[in-house]
Amino acid sequence: MTNKQLVKLREQLFSLQNLLYAEGKHALLVVLQGMDTSGKDGIIRHVFSFTNPQGCNVKSFKSPTEEEKLHDFLWRIYANLPEKGMIQLFNRSHYEDILFPVVHHLLNKKTISERYQVINKFEEHLQYNNTIVLKFYLHISKKEQKKRLDARLN
Repeated sequence: MTNKQLVKLREQLFSLQNLLYAEGKHALLVVLQGMDTSGKDGIIRHVFSFTNPQGCNVKSFKSPTEEEKLHDFLWRIYANLPEKGMIQLFNRSHYEDILFPVVHHLLNKKTISERYQVINKFEEHLQYNNTIVLKFYLHISKKEQKKRLDARLN
């Protein structure tokens, strides 16, 4: 991509954000999911640095806190949904509450299946309420992940 094309895309992104805010009827939720070092932070820094920071929020989800564990697994997600006219970015997401337990065998298959259904209904509900959901899974090889982790540590 040329610099000229990049500048044009940045201008379009800024313009679209202004329209989203001015109309005030829709919200945008961008979900970035991926392994450590897959580039989630880089995307947030580089792509969304061209938006108006007053209309764009970022939430990084770590392991649930003790308070969050006392509630439904989506409780902490609901608290961070975007308002109409706003953009919300999730660095990791509600999918962690399925991915992590599956990989580490922490929940039974029935509970995992129920969570899939709950998440599907949750996202349908968001769409019904004019929240546009864009989901991205960033994948890198184990070799590239090790290279990036080593570079981070040095």
